[in-house]
Amino acid sequence: MDKDYTNFLKDLAGKKKSAWKELYDLFYPSICNYISNLIKDENAASDLAQKIFIKLWELNIHFNSIKALTSYLYKAAKNTSINYMKAAKVERDHMGKFNLEVNHESGLDDSMILSIEEEMIRELHQSIFELPKSQREIMMLSIKGLTVKQVAEKLQISENTVKTQKKRAYASLREKLKDSIFLLMFMGL
Repeated sequence: MDKDYTNFLKDLAGKKKSAWKELYDLFYPSICNYISNLIKDENAASDLAQKIFIKLWELNIHFNSIKALTSYLYKAAKNTSINYMKAAKVERDHMGKFNLEVNHESGLDDSMILSIEEEMIRELHQSIFELPKSQREIMMLSIKGLTVKQVAEKLQISENTVKTQKKRAYASLREKLKDSIFLLMFMGL
């Protein structure tokens, strides 16, 4: 994406509430999904993802690029997941109920695949975030599973407006993500 993130990164460093909300909206779904795929526990993944954002807030880290921020979040997610799985293994071993066998070679491959998938999901969310406000709101509600009628009622607009804005959003996303063929296949666009 061609967006300049300089002000966004400065606002994050300055603890500006709107920037942190934007950060959360942009990255939380994909980080949570990434962790969930690693640890196979959606509820724990949500908690772990929230802890990553809290720790980022507390550490006062400043990033000079969106790429550095993205890298930090995914590395933190991977390390947090590894620590969670280690703690879970110790707990299972103490209880004597399970034997955990780790195949490092396939785990690395799985991890790489998950990283690529999550980056594509993050890219999709980032592209949605860059849409005009009305299209972004409609797309985010649609992703959450709301029907056209429910979106129209929630935003207090006509169903035809929802359909038109959604169609425009899809066209814009197709253009923005034309180089991400796998993502487009994933989205079914």
